[in-house]
Amino acid sequence: KDVIQQWQATWSEFQATQLHGSRDVNQANPVALSEQLPPLLATMYRHDVFIETMRQVLGDHIALYNHRFVIKDRFSTGKVFLHQDSCYHVGNLNKCSLFVPLSNANRDNGGLTFHVGSHQLGFLGDAGEINPEKFDMQWPTVTPELQPGDFVVMHSSLWHESGPNISGIDRILADTIVQAA
Repeated sequence: KDVIQQWQATWSEFQATQLHGSRDVNQANPVALSEQLPPLLATMYRHDVFIETMRQVLGDHIALYNHRFVIKDRFSTGKVFLHQDSCYHVGNLNKCSLFVPLSNANRDNGGLTFHVGSHQLGFLGDAGEINPEKFDMQWPTVTPELQPGDFVVMHSSLWHESGPNISGIDRILADTIVQAA
């Protein structure tokens, strides 16, 4: 709880001082935060709970691939199309994301929706929107209600998307991508 509160306080200060009037919105990926994170948030992937969890998933030798924030705020309220992350990653395809909310994340503020089991199809080979109607299998979906202190581990081949932020409450997620070293 103390760690989450420190991260939230650091985010609040960062938001108030660095993102108060605007932010550098990447038109190709409006939810990806472009601004440099404060040191505490830039290194949150080093927390023991994430390292131990990813060792259980990928084995003893793990490596950081990327750490960033994906947010839905007043500058990026729209949906994110159905996709898998593998096509955006270079090298080893056996990567996982840790999504760590610093705010509540749910359907109303653009929380993530996962297509459970879709990773079994593996790397689809194309960066872009997936049309689920083109596949013989339909996957059940889940949009978890996440609170600060929760986190989700997702294989990079899992199909996922997010709806628009219709609540006006910012959705703040750290996205840490890890692979076997």
